Amino acid sequence: MSLTGKGVYKYVCTPNRITIIAKDSMLNKKLEVELCVNEKTALYGSYEIRDYTPEEADERVKVFCNGLIMFTEDEIQEWVEADRIMLALNAYRFLNEVRTSNGKLIWRRSKF
Repeated sequence: MSLTGKGVYKYVCTPNRITIIAKDSMLNKKLEVELCVNEKTALYGSYEIRDYTPEEADERVKVFCNGLIMFTEDEIQEWVEADRIMLALNAYRFLNEVRTSNGKLIWRRSKF
């Protein structure tokens, strides 16, 4: 995903084989969120943003993660491109926490 923007936000996940990168696109006021498993793109999303701030990026990453766990495994297999299904399923099954590079908790999977 190649973007022209002023902000790139990297997130540390548990387990650490999962990473999230969010990039500002100054051209269309969007934040592009990319979730990778073992450095390969599994899922991505695009979100409208008002301001180019780390706090707004954190909020959109939280929305992205909440959206991921709302799907079922069958829905992931139906909607995700064939070459990324296993990566997406691994993210769906194992993503537990997302933190900023400074360690601030952004998202945690509910335990119920």
